[in-house]
Amino acid sequence: MLRGRAAEDNTDPRLSEPVQAALTVLARRPPGRDEPFRLNLARTDLRGARLNGARLEGADLASANLEGAILADANLKSAALV
Repeated sequence: MLRGRAAEDNTDPRLSEPVQAALTVLARRPPGRDEPFRLNLARTDLRGARLNGARLEGADLASANLEGAILADANLKSAALV
């Protein structure tokens, strides 16, 4: 499971800066690109992630922990959430 926090800190809802930066890059992929892969974030720990406006269409988010994540205006079309 992708962990963005120190293992000893299970209460802090913020991701580490490097993990948030990586998610920001993934979420801002250029629109209209024909991508040969499906973004796989299944079973990842995304608690507190800032994903507002993210392009996550078709992404696999099954069993991802999105507690406290900000998903305002995110595109989740055809995303797997279960």
